Amino acid sequence: MGSSYTSQNQSAADQLRQLVSLKRFYGKQAENLARVNLREIRHAETCLTEYCGIELKGLKILEIGPGQLLGQLPYLALHNEVIGVDYDVVPQGFDLPKYMRMLAKNGPVRTVKTIGRKVLGVDRRYRAQLKKELAVDYLPRVEVRSADVLNLPFDSDSFDLVYTRAVFQHLPDAGGAIREIHRVLRSAGIAFVSLQPYTSPTASLDLRVLYGGIQNEIGV
Repeated sequence: MGSSYTSQNQSAADQLRQLVSLKRFYGKQAENLARVNLREIRHAETCLTEYCGIELKGLKILEIGPGQLLGQLPYLALHNEVIGVDYDVVPQGFDLPKYMRMLAKNGPVRTVKTIGRKVLGVDRRYRAQLKKELAVDYLPRVEVRSADVLNLPFDSDSFDLVYTRAVFQHLPDAGGAIREIHRVLRSAGIAFVSLQPYTSPTASLDLRVLYGGIQNEIGV
């Protein structure tokens, strides 16, 4: 049985404390989190336009580590062909086989956290706020495959852009991840990596970073 990048090397007590903290955080922050995530991808879009001269339209894009709320994939999917990969299984809607795969691969804590978040209506509120912010009636359905960033299930030269946020600080082999990203990028492709400083061996984020906004992230 595997574990997500963000829960590797954590004890059961650590994961229980994280579960309680996430309940408190998401219970009050679903709408704000949607606004923050949009602000982050729009910031990335501005950087890509200003410094790389590319527009986020008509591209083939891979997002690494979108997480259970799908990261920036819904925004990217508005005008691009996108796919995500995450070490965790990412069920969308009521998909019992995927929940069973999540339980087998990522364990009971990850599964309970995901089901609990959905039962509490966090996902529904988050998606509703995204639609409101984007002025759309529905969000594009996106595909997220369960895979390891060190062994991406794609051919070489597959993507125009690889985007990842708040993942690299959790990876046991960041260099290997960079090599694999380079492999799947096309010759003129761009990798946009945003990461957050952390202050523990388990990549626990500094609270000033967690609540400080995107200005505290390091964009590459």
